Amino acid sequence: MRHIHHSNRLHSSPKRLVTLIGLWGLVIASIGGFATVAILASNRTADTFALCQSSPLKAVSTTLVVVDTTDTFTQDQQLRLRLTIEAERDRVPEGGRFVVLSLNPEAAWQPVELVSVCNPGKGENANPLLVTRSKVEKRWHAVYGEPIDKAVINALDQAPSERSPIIQTLAATLTRADFDTRTAARRLVIISDLLEHEKGGYSQLRPGDFWSSYQASALPKTARLHLQGVSVSIDYLQRGKFAAVQGPRHQAFWERLLKEAGASEVTFLGMASPVPSVQAQNGRR
Repeated sequence: MRHIHHSNRLHSSPKRLVTLIGLWGLVIASIGGFATVAILASNRTADTFALCQSSPLKAVSTTLVVVDTTDTFTQDQQLRLRLTIEAERDRVPEGGRFVVLSLNPEAAWQPVELVSVCNPGKGENANPLLVTRSKVEKRWHAVYGEPIDKAVINALDQAPSERSPIIQTLAATLTRADFDTRTAARRLVIISDLLEHEKGGYSQLRPGDFWSSYQASALPKTARLHLQGVSVSIDYLQRGKFAAVQGPRHQAFWERLLKEAGASEVTFLGMASPVPSVQAQNGRR
């Protein structure tokens, strides 16, 4: 009996050894995994989303959308508004700020802020060792996507007005802490018919020499634009009853105004920019 017992021990020892080696392997692998996660976490760059949330000056970039809500939107214009805002939302980098403002006819220097949010990044960029993709996607929708969707709805609910203080509104945006020259990268998007109108003041509701009339108004002194380094895109909404006013000459005025204010580029979404010969008709010498 003793001999048999001794023989069983001899046969079981290699199995126990294999089991112990396996267990130690799991322990080492676990420690290695935790160490890898710790190293990755410690070597990560600063959380750009958190920085953007903590200070208006720490965003990677700021995209600011100005929506002209002084006229009622047609169904097609409602679709353009939504598509333009969604496209701009999606091009904002992780850690970038996205702001939507609407004109405030009663107080032009105080545009209505519809939303101001930071992009936390989407799931495809998530590190699976640190966070699950589904969790990142859920946060993106909660703190970024959904607030912007609500801003679109609120923009469409704004009451129309006879006043359209577009230039003053643009000047006001440049005084914001999250959109002045301290911001590293700035993009301005204007969704408007660009029909500036102030009763008794400067108005573009009638055809004429837009540039000369503007220069003769108080706006160049009271609403100065400083757009150095700002990329500008315009979603130019057409108003049928002002077909005689809107068009290449009207576009050319705004392109000139924004470029002379320092804009790095001025583009019209879905449209060709005015040709140089048309710009000359607006007073360029």
